[in-house]
Amino acid sequence: MSWWQRFVKKLRGDSGADEPGGCDHSTIALRQGTAEFEWFVAQAEIEAGHSLKHGASHLANLLLFDPGHAEWVELLERYLAAAGSDPESLIPRGEQLYTGTEALRAYIWHKQGRLADAIVLLVNVVEAKKTLRYLETWGLSWLEPLGVMETLPLETGLRLLSSTLIRFPEARQSPLPQLREVERWARLAERLGSVHPDNGQLLMFTAGLLRKAGRLDDAEAAVERAMGPGESWYLATALGLILREKGDPEGAAEAFRVSQQIDPNNFSVYLEAGDTFFGVQQWPAALAWYDELLAREPHQEWAMPSALYCRWKMSGEEKHLNEVVALMKAGDRRAGILCQRAFWAEPDEPSDATASLLRHFRQSIVDDPSKAPQGEIRIGLACLEAPSNHLAFRLEGEAIGRELRLRMAVDRVPSPDPREPIADVKYRIWTYDGIQPIPNLPPPSADVVERVAALASIPYDELTNWAGASRAAEALGPERVGEILAVLVHPPAVPQGKTALA
Repeated sequence: MSWWQRFVKKLRGDSGADEPGGCDHSTIALRQGTAEFEWFVAQAEIEAGHSLKHGASHLANLLLFDPGHAEWVELLERYLAAAGSDPESLIPRGEQLYTGTEALRAYIWHKQGRLADAIVLLVNVVEAKKTLRYLETWGLSWLEPLGVMETLPLETGLRLLSSTLIRFPEARQSPLPQLREVERWARLAERLGSVHPDNGQLLMFTAGLLRKAGRLDDAEAAVERAMGPGESWYLATALGLILREKGDPEGAAEAFRVSQQIDPNNFSVYLEAGDTFFGVQQWPAALAWYDELLAREPHQEWAMPSALYCRWKMSGEEKHLNEVVALMKAGDRRAGILCQRAFWAEPDEPSDATASLLRHFRQSIVDDPSKAPQGEIRIGLACLEAPSNHLAFRLEGEAIGRELRLRMAVDRVPSPDPREPIADVKYRIWTYDGIQPIPNLPPPSADVVERVAALASIPYDELTNWAGASRAAEALGPERVGEILAVLVHPPAVPQGKTALA
């Protein structure tokens, strides 16, 4: 008996039960729920050949981690080959459906030539759990060969493109790899549109994907080409969304007003228009659109907290914000987003002792420069603090025309010593002379400093900042990682009107 067979006998127990719930996994030294565990069991079962059904259930779990992993897909192909003429016998359907096994079913249907069914099933899987990557790893590769997308039934194509459009953020919030995936979807939408050139809904989805791919001019041109003498709700709405992303809220509002006139009962337009002005902090204009919708649907779950937030921003009266908080506590998703914006929109400023001292010194210099300190500032601390405080003192002094240098004395250094890395590192940005930090990297090139400074100057928004960082990373390239890190210890000057701590 091979070691695989001995292992599987222990794994499955003497009864040889086929159901995963009847398996004894206690003999495996790997943690259940990890990719390593799922790979081990799936590989063991096909090697031993005892229960392909049990192995397939673990293979389905494995592919949830990464359906594009070449070795795992190869294992899937081995399972399908072993199953012979009835591959779905590996994953029999019960009353309860699971994302992993249904994705495998879509893979099988595609191999059987059932493309439309496979796509719809993958859409259902991804809509059930939006973080799954099946449409990007499998769906795109199925549809991109020449002529395939064009054969997709219109209804299936609309379902797919609508779901895809919702899943992706606007281009300014998409990291480059994600942006390139949206571009691929946009090209597929254009190809399906070549077969159905007069379908307004398809044109709207195509323009939306072009917009989210960052191709704003192409999106606008596509809409304008399609606009004829008859008015189209889909095209007017698509134009409004494009103009919003192009920084033209007034033009966007005009397009949304056309949509509203065509179909006054489609409330999504009121929200899009309100959100357009909300995004540029034009609170009265945003409130007007939200109120217009609330007059028709008084408790609309997006408009109500949005209107309250606008009233709070316009009046400063806390009662409006308190109502948003109450809606959040009741489970309103939009209210939760707005509370996060109101209370945690910006990263917290440093609150350690040296940061507080710097704020005090800065204020004293602003209030009475003749009495303000300068030169070397000596302070005693209970514990070692971040080395960036030294930089903050110097940068703040330069910004307000004072020479400020920080020299610390500390009662103790924590253990483990924060001055020492806990593992081998390629780039060590600080070294120490006793407890005084010293930059350990040479100054970076000016273009690196300028690019990082441009990123830092953008108003804080996690998605937008992350997307901008991905573009900067590609432009600079991995060979300049050391220079990028060096900006941490050789930062640019504090911008006009800002402080070193904010």
